[in-house]
Formats: sequence, structure tokens, C-alpha cells
Amino acid sequence: MAVNILKDEEVEFGSFDLLTDNEVMEGIQKYSNWPHLPHIYFEGRARGFYHIGTLMKGIPSDSDDDFA
Repeated sequence: MAVNILKDEEVEFGSFDLLTDNEVMEGIQKYSNWPHLPHIYFEGRARGFYHIGTLMKGIPSDSDDDFA
């Protein structure tokens, strides 16, 4: 779903399969201080799927929680 949203909005993005590298997966979890995967990073911050479309369109979020 996230990839489709990014493609629909013609956003350049990269991806990495965290399941192929346990060290990278653990590093992302520590870096973001969030135990669940996958993560979307937008403007340098980990975000939940809810935020992708709203942030890209400049719509303010109704939550300060990065992982809503």
C-alpha cells in the first residue's frame, strides 16, 4: 500500500528488505526507538502509514504521534 501511494504521487524512493539482514533490522529498530516493522521515513523521521498521504499533500496530522 505504501509503495503504491508513493508511486501514485511520483515520489522517488528507495527500499530495503530488512528481513534479509538482521543487523540492519535491529539497527533500524534501535535508531527509531520503535520495535515494529516496516517503517516509512519521510523528511528524516520514521512515520506510520497514516502519515504518508497527509504529509505529502501538506495536510496537518491530527496526531503528534509519528507512528499513528
